[in-house]
Amino acid sequence: MLARQSVLIFATRIANMLLNMVALYLVARHVGPAALGVVAATTAFIGLFGGFSDLGLTGAHGKRVSEGRDLAHCVGTYLLLKSILTVGAVLATVAVFVIRRNVGDDPGHPETVAVFTLLIVAGLVSLASDLTAWTFIGRREVAKQVVPSFIGFTCTAVAQVLVALFAPTATGLAAALLLGTAISAGFGVWLFRGYPIAWPRRSDIARYVTFAAPSALASITSSAGGHLDKVIIEHFRGPTEVAYYYAAERFVNFLLLGPSALAPILMPVLSLLHTQERSDDLRITTLRAERFRSLLAAPLCAAVVVLAEPAVLLVFGSKFAPAIDVLRVAGVLAYVYATIRPFQSLLLGIDRPDLFAKITVVSVPISALLGVVFVSRGWMGLPGLGLGAVGAAWAVLLTNVGVAVATRLLCWRLLGIGVQASVARHIAAGVAAGLVVGAFYQLWPTKPALAFVPFAALLGLLYLVLLIALRELSWEDVRLMLDAASPLRMQRYLRRELRGAAQPEAR
Repeated sequence: MLARQSVLIFATRIANMLLNMVALYLVARHVGPAALGVVAATTAFIGLFGGFSDLGLTGAHGKRVSEGRDLAHCVGTYLLLKSILTVGAVLATVAVFVIRRNVGDDPGHPETVAVFTLLIVAGLVSLASDLTAWTFIGRREVAKQVVPSFIGFTCTAVAQVLVALFAPTATGLAAALLLGTAISAGFGVWLFRGYPIAWPRRSDIARYVTFAAPSALASITSSAGGHLDKVIIEHFRGPTEVAYYYAAERFVNFLLLGPSALAPILMPVLSLLHTQERSDDLRITTLRAERFRSLLAAPLCAAVVVLAEPAVLLVFGSKFAPAIDVLRVAGVLAYVYATIRPFQSLLLGIDRPDLFAKITVVSVPISALLGVVFVSRGWMGLPGLGLGAVGAAWAVLLTNVGVAVATRLLCWRLLGIGVQASVARHIAAGVAAGLVVGAFYQLWPTKPALAFVPFAALLGLLYLVLLIALRELSWEDVRLMLDAASPLRMQRYLRRELRGAAQPEAR
């Protein structure tokens, strides 16, 4: 079931991102990097305050629901607390935005206010999506979580294509995002009908706050850390540089859909194993998740690094050529993200959000400091390297390597989880395949943008051959993936879950 749920997430994300890549392809060519950068930079600015709308509540809700707590009171508790925090965060964001717009001589892009207003409304609408999605995730009802998201992403992509073709503006792109968010939230609420909801008791609130409190600061810093890089780029280099960084980020996210398929359902599974005191299964499940993600991520990241030039030209066009070097760094960063995520889920699943919080609280200021030094040409006495978007990518990469090391050390101390030889073999095979294909590409007489497709396919084939030679890919792995991807069984699973009513589990 876990494998099939992962394939379902993977399939819908592939469809989502294919549509979004088509939309981004047209947006890059018809709207251009300046307007795209305005949307990306404004989204990042709003995201700086996103942690204040959560303060660890999302993790607490997923955890409590996965434990089989009284569903009605869990839903009521999360809805009440999340609503209060979301409204407060929106008011704070608006206040800072107004102050920022009225301080200094730079009036900013003329569409910034309209884009900001539309995205703020989208943030309020997403409250409903958060409630339904994380309840479904906690109950491991994956189809109910991914289908609304799929529909919303599809509507966003279609709307963005229409905007790119007929009204190529930053405001139009923001309106498309709001439309997709509203449709996704509406369908999620429709699937949520019949689920119980009750006014929270003091004990429910205390239980959520107790779990969320240690990770509240981490929620703030983590949200800020996920967006601070783009805010720093926009401040020192302008929205156009943000667009280059954003383009590379989106491309890497697309390639990592497969490795990330397991992420949304892993934490609830680990949480249940921890509740049942099955330590051996905790270790085995975490290591299997790491192996799966590493197996898929290694060739994809290698392709991004050695074939960054044709990839950028193929998807975004020559206007985004400065994104090539950003994409190369982002390819390495993507592998770090892919392989560390299971261990971060493990810390949350075993009720140690405090450790996750400590790592996050330390890493975000370091990333910000490195970002200022690498991106700017100097600021408040700090020397600057003036690398722009590439510098931001290097700052995030160096920080996350440190995060990965610290997280693995904690998991080793708590549960004795060491380093897998499989991961080392994946890295070796990916590097070897990348070096060979990269050399072929450099020697090729012509280098059209479409060269990315055959050369990436060659890299993947060579990677598989090396894995088989290293005895890292077995027939059991292949049979598991084929069984999980069975269309007939997937259809039955979707029907059963989407038609099923809520079955509250109380204990």
